[in-house]
Amino acid sequence: SAVEKHRVSWWRVLTGWATWLWIPALGAVVGGLALDEGDLTVASCVWKFPLIAVGMALFLVCSVSPRLPFHRLHVPGAAFFARIAYSVYLSHKLVVHFVAGLCSRYAIAPASIGAVLAVDVAIVAVGSALYFAVKRPFLQLRNRIEA
Repeated sequence: SAVEKHRVSWWRVLTGWATWLWIPALGAVVGGLALDEGDLTVASCVWKFPLIAVGMALFLVCSVSPRLPFHRLHVPGAAFFARIAYSVYLSHKLVVHFVAGLCSRYAIAPASIGAVLAVDVAIVAVGSALYFAVKRPFLQLRNRIEA
């Protein structure tokens, strides 16, 4: 993270507080999720998404802090999903609409297990393709230029 690299003293303080940060993290996520899901007004978006984002960021600090046991926990596949996350973010909405169109064309219920699995698989496949075809080669190029 930027704080970890450029504000080392801030990072030490944050990770030092990790034994207590999970409490406001949980409160922020629960508070964000408790806001009315069906009422996506500007006011709910102003509070809902930032609360969840701040809570998740605090959980991330807790997970990498040496003061908590989570930083020693190895989750298979987590590194791969972390690498493709931005590519998934950029493409997931297009993939969802594409698969929804296929479902309607072939009379498949959009909430069925098959449709949900197809969306999930397609999102990971397109995100992976975007990562391997675009992001990774340009990151490698950047590293060669910087060296």
